[in-house]
Amino acid sequence: MNLNIKKLHMEAETVKASTNVKSKGWGTFSISIVNNHNGKRLAVNESLYKILNKLDTVQFMVIPKKGLLLIGKYLGEENSYKLSTTGRPVVYSAGLVESLTEIFELDYTNKTSMSFRHIEIDDSDKSVIAIVEIKKFEVEELEVEQVNKAEANV
Repeated sequence: MNLNIKKLHMEAETVKASTNVKSKGWGTFSISIVNNHNGKRLAVNESLYKILNKLDTVQFMVIPKKGLLLIGKYLGEENSYKLSTTGRPVVYSAGLVESLTEIFELDYTNKTSMSFRHIEIDDSDKSVIAIVEIKKFEVEELEVEQVNKAEANV
């Protein structure tokens, strides 16, 4: 996934209060988004936390059209979130989880959490950015759906 971070910034949505490399021996990267009546939080696994240089605070940038969530120290956003490191690194924020759930249309029916493991790391600038694929958009499927709708309207 070769992404131009500066270009993506132009496509980003603000999260309401709120050279690509794969894992180099750090292990599998993952995040989990928990959304239930007992709490809303975003957890980062230890491998990802280490490669993000054990940040105290993080920012999130959402690129809905590409189904991506970016995580880094400074992404030009207003909101920074504290990473609680008592145990697993976690951001406790109902607003963040609600925004991500809405933006990515995440369905928590019959479940309280979702894990995402398709993560690449961009360390081409001075800071490290995790690029998390939350939703995969298949261009061909979208085109077929649009053609089918167009044919139905004829």
